[in-house]
Amino acid sequence: MKRLISAIILFLSLLFFGKSASAQISFDRSDFEARIGQTFTFSDFSATDLSGIQALVDLTGSDKTWDFTTIPFAIDSTASNRYVALPATLPGSDDPLVASATFAIEITSGSDTEASFWAYFGLTDTALLGYGGAAMVNGTLFKNFFDTPITVNSIPFTFGSTWSSTATQTIVIQGITLTTTTTQTGNVDSYGTLVTPAGTVDCIRYELQIDIETAGFTTTTYSLVYASKSAISAVIVLDASRTPIAASYSTEEGVATGIESVDANIPETFKLYPSYPNPFEASTTIRFDIAETAPVQLDVYDLLGREVATLVNERLTPGPYRYVWNATGMPGGIYLYRIKAGAFTDSGSLVVQK
Repeated sequence: MKRLISAIILFLSLLFFGKSASAQISFDRSDFEARIGQTFTFSDFSATDLSGIQALVDLTGSDKTWDFTTIPFAIDSTASNRYVALPATLPGSDDPLVASATFAIEITSGSDTEASFWAYFGLTDTALLGYGGAAMVNGTLFKNFFDTPITVNSIPFTFGSTWSSTATQTIVIQGITLTTTTTQTGNVDSYGTLVTPAGTVDCIRYELQIDIETAGFTTTTYSLVYASKSAISAVIVLDASRTPIAASYSTEEGVATGIESVDANIPETFKLYPSYPNPFEASTTIRFDIAETAPVQLDVYDLLGREVATLVNERLTPGPYRYVWNATGMPGGIYLYRIKAGAFTDSGSLVVQK
């Protein structure tokens, strides 16, 4: 559950990278959808001294300035965050609840001591829904899904927005069945300017309260999240008396991936080319020719035949194309890539070196 909460806060605090912003900002469904299919490098910096954080907590209302530059920070962690459109074959994606999910966030830490994690989300015109997730730890897969989706936040999402949602989880531990009830409550109480050592951005601030009840015992976490339409965010964690117990700011950098039309020449035949470079450590380019307008699917599989990435899934017009695949966070080994364009199919192999 801790991983799910972290994924929710991570997703919301850095959701809107790459968009323009104004002092009083609002997010709709399209802002959430814009990240799907992208990969980002995430860096988190934790406060080493909480002196001065309380003043930021107490600063609420319209057109405020939260200045984090007076707080000492140190790098805490880095991660690769990949936003995957569903359906796709990922750890935990076989859970029945995931059938109605819209996308997943694959979080791979830059540290070998951290587990990879997959959090699943759904989108409607009125809410972002959380489904739960899965974690791979030392080769063992752990799943943690709600019985029904929980509302992560309302849509549209802006100053004055409030939401509350409750969902249950059924967990079996050594033959004992436990029911966990999670209630999540949010309130966008402020907007203004966030100032960090990484830069200054416009933001909204919301308080996120998560109550988890198991066997009559309830634990509560409080977080103040400063979310922006940029690559910078911040989070302050509070105890029950609203005293800061942790604080951090985060940055994201987009990874150069995606499909690109190479030129205007129309190929005479469909063709898939060898990827280059191959072998590679971080990214490789896959080129292919489309001879006529057709639905195109380009996927990557491991040697067990499991789909690990969907690179292209759209209708393309005739022309030569290339796709830069960033394999940050992928285990080293041999992978297969396969294209299907109308009746044309072909495949190739590539080697990820670590």
